[in-house]
Amino acid sequence: ITLIDVSPSMTKKENASSISRRAFLRAGAGTATCSGLLAVPSGQAAVDFARQTLAARTLRFPGHSIGTLYTRVDAREADWVSDLQQGWEWSGPAEGSCEIAEGLEAKLVVDREFGLATAGILGDLPTHDLQLLDLASCSVDDEQLQTLNRFTGLRGLGLANTKVTNDGLRSVSNWQQLSLLDLSGLDVSQQGLHALGTLPQLVALRLRGAAITDRNLASLGSCSSLIRLELAQTAVGDRTVEAIAALGKLRIL
Repeated sequence: ITLIDVSPSMTKKENASSISRRAFLRAGAGTATCSGLLAVPSGQAAVDFARQTLAARTLRFPGHSIGTLYTRVDAREADWVSDLQQGWEWSGPAEGSCEIAEGLEAKLVVDREFGLATAGILGDLPTHDLQLLDLASCSVDDEQLQTLNRFTGLRGLGLANTKVTNDGLRSVSNWQQLSLLDLSGLDVSQQGLHALGTLPQLVALRLRGAAITDRNLASLGSCSSLIRLELAQTAVGDRTVEAIAALGKLRIL
C-alpha cells in the first residue's frame, strides 16, 4: 500500500495509517480517498490486502471460558513486527458464541489451566477464523501442537514456556502465512531454527530466554524475511553478529 499525504493537517503517521485501513475496509481493493490521504494498493500490496480483509464470523467456544478474545482492524506488516499485543483490543471471554465483525482479525489467548488436549477446546473453530493464537505457559507438547495443523490461516503463534521441542517445531511449516512466532523460554536447537526457514512471511521471531547458542543461530540465515529478532536473556555472544549478517531485512534486534 502506498500512502500519499495530500493534506497539510495530516501530521501523525499513526493517524494516517488508521485512516487508510478504515478507508480500505469500506472501499475494498480500489483506490480510497479519506481526509486528504490517498491510499493506492498495487502489486503485492493489493494481494496482501485482499488476504487480510476478513468476513464477519462467529467463533464458537465451549460453554465455559477458555481464555480471552481480542480483535483489531486488518493488520499491516508493521503490526506483526511489533509484538503480540500491538493494536489488539479486548473483546471478552472466549466462551459460547463470539461475533467478529467484518474486517477484524481475532486473537485468542488461552488460559494457562487449559491445553490443546482439553476436549473440544478448539474443535468447533473453522480453519481460517483465528489469526493469532497465544498458548504461552499452557500445557502444550509436540503431539498436541500437531492438532493445530488445520489452522492454516494463523499469522501469529505464541508458544512461550510450553513443552514444545525441536521435533514439534517441524509442524510450523504448515503455517505458510505465519508472520510472528514466539518461542521464548524454549530449548531451541539448529534443527528447530532451520524449520523456520520454510516460513516465507515470518517477520518477527521472539527467542527471549530461550536455550540457544551462537552455533544454533547459524540456522537463522534461512529466515530471510525476518525484520525483528528478540534475543534478550539468552547466552548468545559475538558470533551471533556473523550469523545474523545474512538477514538483510533485519531492522530490530
